[in-house]
Amino acid sequence: MASTPLPLPLPPPLRQVTIPSGTLLGFKACPGNDAKRLLKHASIDPGESVSLWSGIYVQLSLAQAIHYVSNQYERGEDTCCICTIVTKQPLNVAISEDPLMADVSISSTDKAGRILWALEETPLDVLGFRRISGEYHESVVGFFGSHDCALCLLDCETYELALPHALFTENRFHFETVLVFPKSTLIPGGVIGGMEFLPDSGDDDNDKDVDPQQRQQQRRVDRRAVHEALPTLGRSELADAASLGSILEERFETHNLLPSVRADWLPQTP
Repeated sequence: MASTPLPLPLPPPLRQVTIPSGTLLGFKACPGNDAKRLLKHASIDPGESVSLWSGIYVQLSLAQAIHYVSNQYERGEDTCCICTIVTKQPLNVAISEDPLMADVSISSTDKAGRILWALEETPLDVLGFRRISGEYHESVVGFFGSHDCALCLLDCETYELALPHALFTENRFHFETVLVFPKSTLIPGGVIGGMEFLPDSGDDDNDKDVDPQQRQQQRRVDRRAVHEALPTLGRSELADAASLGSILEERFETHNLLPSVRADWLPQTP
């Protein structure tokens, strides 16, 4: 006789953090050479009614974001880039610390129910809004977006940030391409075929007092430093996005090729 499965434990209440402007929010694998197409998609197709979990998912480390590059190839893209996302204004984020959100055996529908249940149990003064018990929502992420709030939750083993489409705009965030990955034309299956690193242009692009030739010379120096610091990667290493992410994150951090290779705004559990 089959045993009756035990009921799942109730999810903990949500907590909130307000991320200041000028903070590295995370990294995002975008189609093409920059974030423009993804921004356009979010603006013309809010998408919150498409599914319970429609949104823009931002990874909190460079290695995590590189892991998602192959997803863009699977969608028909020949080139994918990694962009840093920095806040231009404060952003409210609701944080779920429910470990069962990482459980692949639980359906996405049940996970959405757990988030909404946690929201009902969260005191009003924590987030400034609550859900009415039994109220229907086409999208969990969209509901938070309607209250000018993003949602941070576990995905497998790590946290990621779910940004509602309505909040994913250039008014709120600064986007900069740091890596470009063309798809391999030699190895089938949609894997990385090469890599280009774009050193941070800094704030001098709009500075009229900076000589353009001097700026270009500095970028050539930056690029030489990058090529000396990065490892020589074979086809098999490029094809393994998970390992590649860890390799590049370690090198970028060791040689200070980026201001940071991971976001640090997520506070630890008290």
